Amino acid sequence: MDGTRVEKTFGTTLKPGSERLSAALITAHVLAILVGITIGLFGGGGAILMVPILSYIAGWPTQDSITGSLFIVGLTSLFSTFLHARPTKEQRERGHKKGNVRWGTGVVFGGLAMLGAFAGGQLTALLPGIVVMTIFAIVMIASGIGMVRGRKPSAPAPPSATDGKATPSSVGTAASLPLTRAQKVKIVLAALGIGVISGLVGAGGGFLVVPALALLVGFTMPAAVGTSLLVVAMQSASGFLSHILHVDVDWQALGSLTGLAMAGTILGTLLGSHIPAAKLKRAFGVFVLLMAAVVLAQEYLLA
Repeated sequence: MDGTRVEKTFGTTLKPGSERLSAALITAHVLAILVGITIGLFGGGGAILMVPILSYIAGWPTQDSITGSLFIVGLTSLFSTFLHARPTKEQRERGHKKGNVRWGTGVVFGGLAMLGAFAGGQLTALLPGIVVMTIFAIVMIASGIGMVRGRKPSAPAPPSATDGKATPSSVGTAASLPLTRAQKVKIVLAALGIGVISGLVGAGGGFLVVPALALLVGFTMPAAVGTSLLVVAMQSASGFLSHILHVDVDWQALGSLTGLAMAGTILGTLLGSHIPAAKLKRAFGVFVLLMAAVVLAQEYLLA
């Protein structure tokens, strides 16, 4: 050693001030903001974006990247949950005191998804990786197409939606309507199924939770996004606790990345409140289809 101090940052031993260190820091932090925007806007997709950022750009080992992603996405989703739980100005003007998070449904969905994820994790060793990821992509494609087509929800539109369309101002009513027995059954089945898939592929599953709540249960899009964030936070916390004992992560880097992701989710939440629900649903569907294409490309073209 020549006495020059070195630091282990982003999984790579680099001299402070080096061009490679600066480029990794800047790029990873900028992309963390974009991940936060995605989480706040769509209620999911953070893990599938954050893992490649930590692995390929930051240079972390795979297990460190997964653990770090769970930490960042989990805290960011929890923070965004409380942002979505606050009633918007339009909701307050209409007398709606509740925001876009359905807490009871989210906790039940998240708990069941955790059980499903445990089962999915046990099945991972029994199936070839390409089969698992292909199933994952097929489910994503089906969900994305359903969102783009704008399939009508099973629950009737709230009375306050005078034009018959779901809007941010009408979500307060939609998010407080009692669930029917059929909706409860759909929630149980969807949560267990999504949990199994999440356990198989190691993802949070927010991009599947939102379509399940919007298409199967009949939540308005803003309510589906807000409730999905709670589910993602719960699943991420469970996954993080199961990984943290086996890895050595850079806590300083995680802290700064999480802070910027939280800043991004504020912007994403604000954007979502100004986008009509129908357009937000279609945009989410396109996003899920793009992610499915990336998964298939990685398995069949880039393998």
